[in-house]
Amino acid sequence: MTGIPNSAARTVVIQGGLFATKHSYDALAASLVARGFEVVVSPIRRLGMQSIQRDAANLADTVATASATSLARGGDGRVSILAHSKGGVSARWYLQRMGGFEHVDQLLTLSSPNRGTMPIGTRLSHLAGRFSGIRPVMDMVADGPLMRGLVADLPADMAAARRANPQARIVSFASNWNVPMAHGSDGFIKLREARITPNGIADARLGASLGFEDVTVRGLHHNAMGGRTGSAEPIMDQVASKLRRET
Repeated sequence: MTGIPNSAARTVVIQGGLFATKHSYDALAASLVARGFEVVVSPIRRLGMQSIQRDAANLADTVATASATSLARGGDGRVSILAHSKGGVSARWYLQRMGGFEHVDQLLTLSSPNRGTMPIGTRLSHLAGRFSGIRPVMDMVADGPLMRGLVADLPADMAAARRANPQARIVSFASNWNVPMAHGSDGFIKLREARITPNGIADARLGASLGFEDVTVRGLHHNAMGGRTGSAEPIMDQVASKLRRET
């Protein structure tokens, strides 16, 4: 792929999370369209209760179509992914396990458990894993094999992606909801669970130079971060700026 167009022209593919319908991200998509982006929402099936791998496969199909459109228009075939909640994990699976960075310039996650959710113990995980509807929730647990692998392999995977595309990056948006009972979280995902920058990298400038960035916002609930309940407008200018690579 050659030639890098204006980043504002890149198609944005929205990857949704749990308990979502095909209309759950209409407001988020409309907000981006109003800011000049072309937007595609990856199909959401079974209310977002499919496995991480199946969601990633659906995302791969959506990105492939958007990539082909980009090439046909003279672009470089890369798109941006904006993922909410569980969608960030399935997007990570696509990028890290399915070679997705060939077609993806950057991934922005909104309230995604990039380090996995709170460990609940192997016995309960085993029991819950017997129920297909709960399995994707269990796959996001920090002490499970799926998240352990994604977290452990991320530095090497990102280094490889940036050798092919030096612009490749992952930006995590996380919210501190500012409600006493949810202090340090967005009501579902804790700030430390949403962090994308690998352990041992405390310097934000160093993290950014390696393709990792964490952005903390305040006052938005988990679902509002994806525009599903309430409004994501308080952060949309910042999200759009990242998508355009202005910051």
